[in-house]
Amino acid sequence: MEFIKPNSRFVDEYLSACKESYDNDVTEWMPVELDDFESWKKRALQRYEMLESGESLPIGIPRMITYWCIEESRFIGEIQIRPFMSLEEAKEIGHIGYAVRYSMWNKGFGTKLLQFAVEKLHEYNVAPIYIACHIENIGSNRVSQKVGFEFIETRESNEQKENLYILR
Repeated sequence: MEFIKPNSRFVDEYLSACKESYDNDVTEWMPVELDDFESWKKRALQRYEMLESGESLPIGIPRMITYWCIEESRFIGEIQIRPFMSLEEAKEIGHIGYAVRYSMWNKGFGTKLLQFAVEKLHEYNVAPIYIACHIENIGSNRVSQKVGFEFIETRESNEQKENLYILR
């Protein structure tokens, strides 16, 4: 298993993972409109670079670094770390966003992705680390606790309930 920056070699695998999300009604991770994939594909890598550099970001979109998790040439999941936010901003959306391909659920990959994200954030001297999980996403809530995050509160965010966790 390896963590890489998004690249053209795995874009079709990424699409395959997106299709699994749509086919299984995984509403938390549907990053690509399937009927617009060719258009997305042309600008995707550029967008990841823009998110990382922080240049020309739309209002409300934080600077972030994305990694793809690959195992045996198969896309497993995606991690986004946000090490450049203030603590107040981090309490709102979290320092970490991650998603595991549907067919890879319940195989330990969520834990590995989240551990990698924590390690990367430590390289940026981020502490404490916040993560927000939709309340109905039982897997992410469990994984967060397994990795050592402590529950802070349940709150409403964008018309959804979510749990906020902290890793000190």
